[in-house]
Amino acid sequence: MDWYLGSVNDAIKHCLEQKALLIVYIHHPESENNNSTVHFNSLWENFDNSSIVQLNYVALKLEHNSEGSKQFAAIFPTPIVPACYVIGLGGKPLEIITTVEELTLEKLNASVKKAAELYEQQFMEFLSKPSSPPSATSDYANAAAAVSGENVPQTDSQGQEIPLEDRVLLARQKIAEKRKLDEEKKKQEEHEKELRRIKEGKLMQESKERSKENEIREAAEERRKQKQADQETLRRLREQIRLDKEARAQKASGGVPKEPEEEKPSTAAEPVINKPVATDECRIQCKFPDGSTLIKQFKSDSPLQVVIDAVKEDGRMPGEFFLVQTYPRKQLTEYDKSLLDHGLTPASALLVVSARR
Repeated sequence: MDWYLGSVNDAIKHCLEQKALLIVYIHHPESENNNSTVHFNSLWENFDNSSIVQLNYVALKLEHNSEGSKQFAAIFPTPIVPACYVIGLGGKPLEIITTVEELTLEKLNASVKKAAELYEQQFMEFLSKPSSPPSATSDYANAAAAVSGENVPQTDSQGQEIPLEDRVLLARQKIAEKRKLDEEKKKQEEHEKELRRIKEGKLMQESKERSKENEIREAAEERRKQKQADQETLRRLREQIRLDKEARAQKASGGVPKEPEEEKPSTAAEPVINKPVATDECRIQCKFPDGSTLIKQFKSDSPLQVVIDAVKEDGRMPGEFFLVQTYPRKQLTEYDKSLLDHGLTPASALLVVSARR
């Protein structure tokens, strides 16, 4: 392939004046040793130019990011490198050849030949209508304007045709203006996005604070309930101690310990002692003969056997034993009966009494 050594502007000007075919090959710098470019270069070395040798054409070989490639990119976007652009009359691409798919010498020859045939058809149509040559509105300057989405004027205020270089420069200015507007729009969108992020973060923080306040209130309520249960357990324990003292006093005096009298209905609004309350949990305090205690939390529907097992597991009461309810004082023997049915909820104190005599 015979590559044109002039500038991009000169090549475009020549193609406009001579209605020539334009071939532009953009490649990576040789120093990069890019595999795709190395492969494409080898194909060009073996390219069969018989399909274009009789045509009026200009072939440009441009290094990516060079001044020439940047000038060409201002008119035709070049997102893929390496790539070959075959451009016909009116600045319209006839074929774009890349290495995105596997490129062979046969494919390269066929693609250029196809573009050459399309160019010949365009040229024959041009010759058949000499009075209506391709309009200046479809040349390379307007191709550049198409990139920016704007129309580039072809004449000045006096009706004189604007030179190609000036039209290309104007197109570049419009592209720069559009890019600036796009950047401003992007910044505005990012600003709005940041404001939304801040607002969402604030709402999330408020939600966390409300959740924490609820947790604090729930913990305070739980502590209040636990305090009430502890107070009830303490009351029952004090009552049991009082009864134990009375029993020892009776025994020391030779009398028989008397069972606590059955409570008689009272007309006054007196609290009912040991009234069971249907709760999910039951707090049991087991008092050993040495005065030490074992406090455990059980499910209210659990059988009394779970308390027996807990005392055995604790190990402070060797041998056989039984449990005695402090008030009303009675020995608990129905081990399969639930703690709720025994009237031990929400909290109770039990004595661990050795079965040895």
